[in-house]
Amino acid sequence: MISFGLTEEQEMIRDTVREFAAGELAARARECDEASTVPEELLEKSWELGLANGAIPESYGGGGLPRSHVTNAVIAEELGAGCAGLGAALLAPALFVNPLLDFGTDEQKADYLPVFASSQFQPGSLALHEASFAFDVTNLATIAEPKGKGFRLTGSKRLVPLGDRASHFLVVARGGAREGLDDLEAFILPRDAKGLTVASEPEKTLGLRALPCAGLELDNVDVP
Repeated sequence: MISFGLTEEQEMIRDTVREFAAGELAARARECDEASTVPEELLEKSWELGLANGAIPESYGGGGLPRSHVTNAVIAEELGAGCAGLGAALLAPALFVNPLLDFGTDEQKADYLPVFASSQFQPGSLALHEASFAFDVTNLATIAEPKGKGFRLTGSKRLVPLGDRASHFLVVARGGAREGLDDLEAFILPRDAKGLTVASEPEKTLGLRALPCAGLELDNVDVP
């Protein structure tokens, strides 16, 4: 019979994150919301706890913690109880790391996972959302057209968490004139990729003001 009860390890993680959220996030939630910013020291403290990077395998320099959807949900829930905006900011790098763990090639993992296994907070993010009232993930406007041995990306993204400082983006696009979820691909882009522009002004959100979000413009960005 399936049990949704927490293991002893998950209970320990829950209690640790709950204490962190109550002592660090809740106490600073209002000032961060009003200032629309997330303090660097909070990012560093969350990194030490391994909230977003603890599951990186030891072979890549990470902690090698077992991955679990339940554990991830517990962590997100406890952080959200302290401050949803700050909690989302602390977990933003996982939007880059977890897909890389699941779907990245061996070469990509060797290149990028050690970067996110470092001792200092490493900002990364996912660029998925687009400026459409009826945003539909199965019909993205961002296009990835084949070019030589790689692709050329064109389009725009919005609401990219930690976009103001992310070193790497995982950009989701669809191929050429094709449509449908089966044709979606994700591309790793470094912040300094030629043709990639990160908006200088943060995007305004309601209820998540402490989470820095930015827009991206992709003007014929070539990727392997």
